[in-house]
Amino acid sequence: MLIAIVACYVLSGIYIVRANERAVVLIFGKLVTLQPIEPGVHWCLPFPFGKVVKVDILRRRRISVGVEAIEGLVGRTGMMKRSQFLTGDANIVNIGAVVQFRVADIVAYALRCGDIESLVKAMAESVLTHVVASKPIDSVLTYGRFATQGEVKELLQRRLNECDVGVAIVSVNFGVVTPPPDVTDAFHEVTRAREERQKLINEAYSYRNERLPEARGMAEKIIADAQAYKVQLINRAIGDSHKFSAMAREYKRSPSVTRARLYIEAMEQILPRMKKYVLDSQSERHIDLTLLEQLEAAKQDKVPR
Repeated sequence: MLIAIVACYVLSGIYIVRANERAVVLIFGKLVTLQPIEPGVHWCLPFPFGKVVKVDILRRRRISVGVEAIEGLVGRTGMMKRSQFLTGDANIVNIGAVVQFRVADIVAYALRCGDIESLVKAMAESVLTHVVASKPIDSVLTYGRFATQGEVKELLQRRLNECDVGVAIVSVNFGVVTPPPDVTDAFHEVTRAREERQKLINEAYSYRNERLPEARGMAEKIIADAQAYKVQLINRAIGDSHKFSAMAREYKRSPSVTRARLYIEAMEQILPRMKKYVLDSQSERHIDLTLLEQLEAAKQDKVPR
């Protein structure tokens, strides 16, 4: 009988570690090995000499900050007094956050703290209060929401590492972020105004991107036209200088002929643009040839068509 009792007592020290678990063994309250026990069938001294602590290392644990977990799941706002945080610009904002964490160090997780979830919850509330107090309310509600989540996660992980509880923060997500009910409409108006401002800015950038290439093309065209005009003037000046040099050589050879030719060419250019008169040297009368041209034009107009 005694042997059977001893055998049952010895066999009670057998324990099984599942695939998703790791275990640590304590003998007389002292850790046997620093390495966690792998999955399988194992044995240790039975109670009260030995103790086995099993931890599920694959399960992600979840806590709620600002609202109760059940109330958050059913969509209610939860306990409003617990969800109110003071922002850096002395405004109040209601925040409901969900923190997910996993076991990173099984030995520290099993031995450092008896209630890890309460520790993580209290520390998350402290970190969230600290981070929100350093930011304006507009940042928390709108454009800086995701940055705030990342900052809370980083600071919370740093604080937990200082406590050495073997916890790794997986994510921090804000579920409920709203201003106080009394000013909700005003904040919505501000949000709409900010969206309208961003829309106008985007339209201005679009117009700028559309007009700039056109302006650059026009500027390049003006520059090209100016370069072509410069080349044209230079070539014309060179041609005129060559023409003048050739004319000067001809003038040296036959001044009278060249002078007469230049006079005739000048008159060919000047006379068509001037009013011409025919003078009678005896009677000192003159006839305006433009009158004849007008009479001829009037006769043509009277001719029936």
